[in-house]
Amino acid sequence: LELDRLHDPLAALAAFERSSNRVFLESAGTRFDAMEEMLRPASLSAALPADVLIVRFGHLADRVLLWSFLGGRMEFEQRSVPVAELVRGVGRCRDLLAHESPHAEREAACDLVAHTLLPHSLQRLADGEATLLVPDEVVAPLSFAALRIGDNPASLAARFRLSYAPSLAPFLGGHGSQSPAPAPRAVLFVSDPAFRSDLFPGLPRLPAASRAARGYAVHYSHAEFLSGRRATVPAVVGALGRVDVLHFDGHGLTNPQYPEHGGLLLAPSEPQEPARSSVLTSADLPSRLPGRLRLVILGACSTGLTAYRDTSEVAGLAATFLARGVPEVLAAAWPVQDEAAADLLDRFHRGLALGQPTDFALRAAQMAFAADHHGEEASSWAAFQLFRGGKTARWSVSTTRAGVQGAQPAALPEKGRDLR
Repeated sequence: LELDRLHDPLAALAAFERSSNRVFLESAGTRFDAMEEMLRPASLSAALPADVLIVRFGHLADRVLLWSFLGGRMEFEQRSVPVAELVRGVGRCRDLLAHESPHAEREAACDLVAHTLLPHSLQRLADGEATLLVPDEVVAPLSFAALRIGDNPASLAARFRLSYAPSLAPFLGGHGSQSPAPAPRAVLFVSDPAFRSDLFPGLPRLPAASRAARGYAVHYSHAEFLSGRRATVPAVVGALGRVDVLHFDGHGLTNPQYPEHGGLLLAPSEPQEPARSSVLTSADLPSRLPGRLRLVILGACSTGLTAYRDTSEVAGLAATFLARGVPEVLAAAWPVQDEAAADLLDRFHRGLALGQPTDFALRAAQMAFAADHHGEEASSWAAFQLFRGGKTARWSVSTTRAGVQGAQPAALPEKGRDLR
């Protein structure tokens, strides 16, 4: 109704934000009664970071909806595609990326998805700029890092500093700091917990994760380690107030029907505790985690965003930590082979410890990994995604002044609307 009769894309966006991700937004303390006010042009212009391209995805039964915000302006696009066809396309592209399929097959499938999903504003964005992608439940399973746009052969990760968010609403209360954060000093490494193998017989122990953690730790001045039987839920939660970064390397448990019941598999505090007591879920975390904790790295498989079945909720362990006030979460969209993950994450830690902003450190690690493997193994480097939680996130200062290059294309009246 808002789109087809009233031609009001901001009212349509407010409807999408109110109706989707309510579990996440309620956990984050979002005021739904203030949604309309937050999505007024003046409020958007004041709240959103001016030099970050923000793309909010949505869909109806017969089309994809794309809202783009940059420099106080909004563009709105609609692409005709049945939602069932979109779901199949996104799923096929994701599967081909995750399983290192032949280049030609992968590029054909993913280029088609990119043509459908990527807005014109991204085609005009200067290389090196920051882009925040806010997916809906259809798009959420896909990492955009290896996608290409237009005729440019470079991947999006090679061109832009990509990050993701489960909702637009948390960014509307005021954007994050532009001042660079100091390099993290203290890191908690949780690796290879001694979970009850009788309760989880299909999951192997991960001794290589503990060895990798010792390697990551050399980049920092202070490191704490919890592994084996010491890696319990109380021990992990109790240590979070002492560190800047939490890095978890173990098994993540997902529940597509009830994602809030998924979590990180840890060791039991007592030998005969039930399985649920050794899984770190959102219920184990305080409503607001300690302010010092600024980054959570989830090396467990598939810890990014997932969707509630048959609803418009986007959730997952990344969203759990974001809702608890952690500014940034690094997670994987699909399982990554241990050796490759350790290689990429060591590069990431090295950059982070040197004071690089998180998005710079991730992009540099991904591109260095891809170069060393001659462009192969996109299944490894493209899996990792940086998630941001709203106004607490720190946006790295752009290295270029112009966010968009070239003239504005011919557009419908709602495109290119000045929000100021």
